[in-house]
Amino acid sequence: MREAVGANGQLIVNLIPELEFIIGKQPSVPDLPPKDAQNRFQRVFQRFLGAFARPEHPLALFLDDLQWLDAATLELLELLITGPVARNLMLVGAYRNNEVSSSHALMRTLETIRKAGTQIQEIALAPLRLDNVDQLIADALHCELDAPVLWRNWCMRRPKAIRSSQSSSSRR
Repeated sequence: MREAVGANGQLIVNLIPELEFIIGKQPSVPDLPPKDAQNRFQRVFQRFLGAFARPEHPLALFLDDLQWLDAATLELLELLITGPVARNLMLVGAYRNNEVSSSHALMRTLETIRKAGTQIQEIALAPLRLDNVDQLIADALHCELDAPVLWRNWCMRRPKAIRSSQSSSSRR
């Protein structure tokens, strides 16, 4: 991992502070003009992921709320998906399709990735029904279905009780 990040390890430690426990204290990196700094970060991040995404041990990453990514992160995402590390990397992304239009930056990035020849599989999911939630809880807790129903009902009442107590305390 140290070899992958080289002299720019501090860039990754800034992103993942706990990494310093593994690769040790890193020297500071010199300041660069913004575009050069962005290019340096993208190269280092690709090499960092490449240390984990190997033919003998592919890497899968899940990224949520893609609709909120900024332009620089979308550009990095595009580089990861179309670059050499992509051979051993599977990115699973989620976004709220009701929050993006065809002109949204995420949609434009996905179209650019498609045009580069990368296959993208899209799956539209509907909201979970209550019986799906009950079954999910029952499976996770290894219990009969009646216990999750009680748990779900309690959870669904809880936010209302919190909002009610907050609004009554704000009136005081």
